[in-house]
Amino acid sequence: MKSYARNISTLAKKSNILADVTASEDISLSMNTFDDYIAALEKLFVIQDIDAWCPAIRSKTAIRSSPKRCFVDPSIAVAAMNINAEALETQLKTFGFIFEQV
Repeated sequence: MKSYARNISTLAKKSNILADVTASEDISLSMNTFDDYIAALEKLFVIQDIDAWCPAIRSKTAIRSSPKRCFVDPSIAVAAMNINAEALETQLKTFGFIFEQV
């Protein structure tokens, strides 16, 4: 969840999040297991990705092609990263990504 929180409001690929998890936690995890964890978090309404946006109904392609990573409640991301209000005041880019979730 910490890696997912670091990628809040971004178009991060699942493979990048998996690589971050395995590197930071020094564990081995397959993509199938990772997908199972993501599915469980979605069923529990912890995470919910925003699908790609297409400006016109008749357009063949979407402007964004991958989903945007989101938590149902942005406070979950703050708790997962173990940061407080003072830390967010100094890291305005992170605050912006979290604020985008509201």
